[in-house]
Amino acid sequence: AKAFLFGLIFIFPLFLLPISTNFWVVNKTYLLGFSLFLISIFYLCHSIVIKKIEIPFSFIFLILLLFIIFNFLSNYLSASPNFSRWGLLSSSHSLFAYFIYFLLFILVSILIKKEDLTILFLIFLISSFLTLFITFLTIFNIYILPFDFAKFKLFNTIGTAYEFMNWVFFVFVFSLFLLLETRFGSSKINNLITILAILNIILSILYFFIYGFSNIWLLASLIIVLFVAQKYIIKTPLSRNEIFLLILFIVFIIFYILSPFLTPAFVNIFKLPNIIDVRPSLITTLKIFANERGFKNILLGEGPNTFIYIWLKNKPPEINQTNFANFRFDQAHNYLTTLLLEGGLVNFSLFLFIILLIILTFLLKGQTIKENELVIFMSLLAVVLTLIYYPAGLVNLLIFFILLSLLGVLREEKREIDFSNFSLLKLIGSYVGLMSLILIFIFLSYLLTTKYLANIYYQKGLVDFDNNNLLSSLQKISLAVNLDPTVDLYQRDLSTVLLKRAIELNNLINTQKAQQTQQVQQVQQELFNLVSSALQLLNNAVNLNKTEPLNYLNLYSLYLTLGTSSENVSLAIENIQKAITYEKNNPSYYINLAMLYSQIQQKNKALEALQNAKKLNPFDPQIDKMIQDILSQ
Repeated sequence: AKAFLFGLIFIFPLFLLPISTNFWVVNKTYLLGFSLFLISIFYLCHSIVIKKIEIPFSFIFLILLLFIIFNFLSNYLSASPNFSRWGLLSSSHSLFAYFIYFLLFILVSILIKKEDLTILFLIFLISSFLTLFITFLTIFNIYILPFDFAKFKLFNTIGTAYEFMNWVFFVFVFSLFLLLETRFGSSKINNLITILAILNIILSILYFFIYGFSNIWLLASLIIVLFVAQKYIIKTPLSRNEIFLLILFIVFIIFYILSPFLTPAFVNIFKLPNIIDVRPSLITTLKIFANERGFKNILLGEGPNTFIYIWLKNKPPEINQTNFANFRFDQAHNYLTTLLLEGGLVNFSLFLFIILLIILTFLLKGQTIKENELVIFMSLLAVVLTLIYYPAGLVNLLIFFILLSLLGVLREEKREIDFSNFSLLKLIGSYVGLMSLILIFIFLSYLLTTKYLANIYYQKGLVDFDNNNLLSSLQKISLAVNLDPTVDLYQRDLSTVLLKRAIELNNLINTQKAQQTQQVQQVQQELFNLVSSALQLLNNAVNLNKTEPLNYLNLYSLYLTLGTSSENVSLAIENIQKAITYEKNNPSYYINLAMLYSQIQQKNKALEALQNAKKLNPFDPQIDKMIQDILSQ
């Protein structure tokens, strides 16, 4: 189990870096989850054999346990429980993701010993250097990995760039303080650690320049300020290392001031895309929280991974005048505000308490901080700063939980339970409990695998649909729905494929009117079955996720496709109005509603809908033209 965990930590930087396609995010999450489940099974089997088991026993462990329990409760009460629970295996803040972080915390706390830390640090330095170096080569279109995904651009210009730079910032801080605390020449391992730390620092600083996140320089300066402040509080004279860090602080502040001029130069030199810092502002995020109503929403939030629906329901109208009108933000201004909206005051307070505990412990612990502990503390503070300032990705939160567990490793905060001295009844009960846990992890592995395969077939089905290969697309997305019937996205997109197939059959009927009546009747029956299935799928999608406006929009379109009978029109109006309920500031929904009212000759209601659309996007010429057309009639 320990060897497996070390291997996972080695490939962690290599494989878990953000890639621009969601497909690879799914691969990362599956690899991590399935590996942790296997490690848990191995460890539990080993515990049964040796009749001993270790468990973490610390104050932070108890706080994290409460954090997980309240997230489970928040998910249970969520209006989108399935989406909140799994996040399509591509979310860093779904309930499943939180469970994986907590499981990783437990396994690292149990399996890693104090004497393993040097090897652990060395493994991580090697892997981080390889990742930084390989990624640096891709800037010059040099691909040395045999994997196809190595030729994807590393991240898009919005969103995942945060995750990458946060990870680079962590590597920089980790390598810097490991370098300061390692004695060169004392051993071959220390020499190797020193060399790798220097290389990682150089590559990290290059990335700071190249990708131009100016605030990274400011965060690096804050890390040095915290370190020097701790020395001042405990009244320790500054050593050569602290003086070096103060000089580095001045250099970072200069770079922060000059970054608006230096970054464009690097972008031009390396011909890089300009990274856009696009996320909801802090003021907008707090306004959204102020709009939240209900005791449950304030205390426990809307549920993990639900900010996307909170955003759609409360997004400001002025965004309709930008290029990001239809952009779906899955996190708020930073991770803490995301947690405030998704997990409510309870989960936000628990997480904030952990952060404050880390900072206060570091500042007040004084000279009792050991070398490895200092490296872990400073790395933790680096991750905390990124969580306070930026949205969090899978990598950031994984690092946070790993570092928390390593603090417990240094303090040996765990308890051993020896079954060999138990009475027969207690021994049987212990074995039953351990076997039950093994069965639970086997079931979770199976469940995770089915969801992963469903996602794979869904992605392949979309490719076939884009290539107009409807039959193959229909087969693969149907398989995805069968493997994982809890995802509204699969059901909604399968209905889209069925409707496109129905349109093809309808065209076929029109070309066969003069041919055999029996053949036409067979095609008509198939057409009826396709439309009925599409309708059933969309109703299923609504039941699975009642807060997704696209489910109602597709139902609206389907009822209009079925004809303009009073029943179809009434159902279409009902569904477009539900879509407006969950995305009230989207002018396109009001335009669709106006078109429908105009079609059934209800001009006053059509004008009212268009006036609402105009309030949301006053400079849209399409809305003005539609108003003029109705008035001219």
